[in-house]
Amino acid sequence: MEVLGGVGVDLIASVLFTSAGFGLARLYESLKARRRFGYVNALLGTGRRITVVFPGAGPTRELEGRPANAIGMSLAEGAAITRVGVICRDARPGTEMYLVHPNDFHPARGPFVIIGDPADAAWSRVWVANSFPQLCCSAERHCVEFDGARWETRIDNNVVIRDFGLIIVGVTSNAHHFAILWGASEFGVNIAARAFGDLYSQLSRERYKKVVAGESWMYVAQGDVDGYGVRTDDVSNVSIVAAYRSHNNSE
Repeated sequence: MEVLGGVGVDLIASVLFTSAGFGLARLYESLKARRRFGYVNALLGTGRRITVVFPGAGPTRELEGRPANAIGMSLAEGAAITRVGVICRDARPGTEMYLVHPNDFHPARGPFVIIGDPADAAWSRVWVANSFPQLCCSAERHCVEFDGARWETRIDNNVVIRDFGLIIVGVTSNAHHFAILWGASEFGVNIAARAFGDLYSQLSRERYKKVVAGESWMYVAQGDVDGYGVRTDDVSNVSIVAAYRSHNNSE
């Protein structure tokens, strides 16, 4: 009986140690994810709802007879929207994503991410012009210029092989965090979304803290384009190559 009792004690101890180890591992992973996605938690605030403003309808997206809520967009733009949703749900399980057309967008309603050219929505057009007045985007020339720097989509034999994405983060006058993701061409927005999901690794600790705190910054990311999009296996070929602080941060 003493032997059996000893075995029972050992078994209970093993179960307790295993459970404690599992609990500590879960806690470590949770803390690591919380640190990695700290800016997303700041973005979401106290809720679990994120508004995603999808690319505005242009001449190539408006087809006669198409229902008003049947959206036409590129694969890269659709992938960017999906990635934003995954990032938010990884940071805070249970997050709900709502898609909104630029014409129906109201920045006072909560945190949001704008996908595509900020000029498509009235609010972001004005905000970007005030915060980064030197920024110039040309969809026709597939390039973006800012403060003497220029980033241009690399096209070989009529195929995009490298592109640039832009990320702007900030806080509205209603204290809602937001992000704007777009690029030199349609592929750029997917590159921006990938870099957005990897800001913790891409930025210095000091800069990352400023993003979480709500300072307004613009980041430029570059990435190689494989076929019809950026490689889907990882973000190793996406990197941030430039960072600019909005002059409004000093106000």
